[in-house]
Amino acid sequence: LLDELQEKKVDHCTAGLALSCLSLRNLSLPFTEEKKIAQVLPFELEEQLLLSVDEQIVVRTPVGVGGGEEGTGLLTAAVEKTILAEHLAALQGNGIEADRVCPSSYVLADRLCRAGHGESTFLMLHGDLCSMEIVLVHGGETVFLRRLFFPETVFTHSVFQYVDGQVEIAEPDIVAEAVEALCAVVWQSLDYFSFQNGIDIQSEYFLLTGPMQRCPEFSERLEEGLELPGRIGDLALE
Repeated sequence: LLDELQEKKVDHCTAGLALSCLSLRNLSLPFTEEKKIAQVLPFELEEQLLLSVDEQIVVRTPVGVGGGEEGTGLLTAAVEKTILAEHLAALQGNGIEADRVCPSSYVLADRLCRAGHGESTFLMLHGDLCSMEIVLVHGGETVFLRRLFFPETVFTHSVFQYVDGQVEIAEPDIVAEAVEALCAVVWQSLDYFSFQNGIDIQSEYFLLTGPMQRCPEFSERLEEGLELPGRIGDLALE
């Protein structure tokens, strides 16, 4: 992919970081002044991050929930400076300069909104063979981001396998239990977010992206576990 980008000599490059590289938090601050937010944010995050704020790059974006009438709701993402430097160096080594760096799921959700989902409240679930990234979109903006792992049984058994470019389920019973447990954690995360912010956001449907969209049975099990209609999130189809 890097070679392809280099050959095309792109004029603009947005680099996407997987959520596994980031520490994500939703915060509510009782004021709206930008200067105050910048001063207070490091202290708010200090006890919630594994490393010192000084060792990380912290970015934030205001969200339309959680701030109250006189406050500000924030979605924050922190990445270790060393990790970010490694990603940028890999790009620069191939002659590519990133204009900006964003969580990849955040960018994908934004593109899906522009492709026709901007008026809806939905979940984007980006699934691979070991984890699920959750993106809650409300009113055309991402308000919540998290990464969840599948239960341990998925790692101790070979429950998924690639066959002719598709993902197949090798252990249906284990997958059924794993997806049920995963859906429960998804709702727990969303319920806690709603409780923290004093809101009640009801998703209308979910969009499945990532490698697991190649497994129709997985999408069906998500529909059962989440009790939501689901569809494939594909920008080419949108």
